[in-house]
Amino acid sequence: MDDGTGRKQKKKTEDSAPKAPKISTGEISYNLFKAGKSIEAIAKERGLTPATIQGHLIPYIQKGYIQLNEVIDESKARTIQQKIKLAGKDANLKALKILCPANISYSDILLVMKTTMLSIKIKKGSISLNPYLYHLQYMKL
Repeated sequence: MDDGTGRKQKKKTEDSAPKAPKISTGEISYNLFKAGKSIEAIAKERGLTPATIQGHLIPYIQKGYIQLNEVIDESKARTIQQKIKLAGKDANLKALKILCPANISYSDILLVMKTTMLSIKIKKGSISLNPYLYHLQYMKL
């Protein structure tokens, strides 16, 4: 079939089924985690790093679908929170890593920062609060 530009168009077949919605990479990781697989097992199976899998799980922790202590040891999370308070809210990731014990990774610090610390962001007239702490995603001013 010619469209008048000299290019041929593909014939549309009426019997072609619509494509199933594509599952996001984060949702795949979440589903594997909820199926009982460890972060390390998911990373190995998917050819990704454990830090990447932790990153995929952050939105699900923030929404309350999984608890932080299911992903990271509670004592590690407490240590990280203490170091964040000690360093102050303006401390960068490298400074926090230096303050933390060697068994705490950068991805552990990011995970705790993004899921348990109150973060206030002005966003189009609303304040975004961390739902893990307050179970509120947006609060209109």
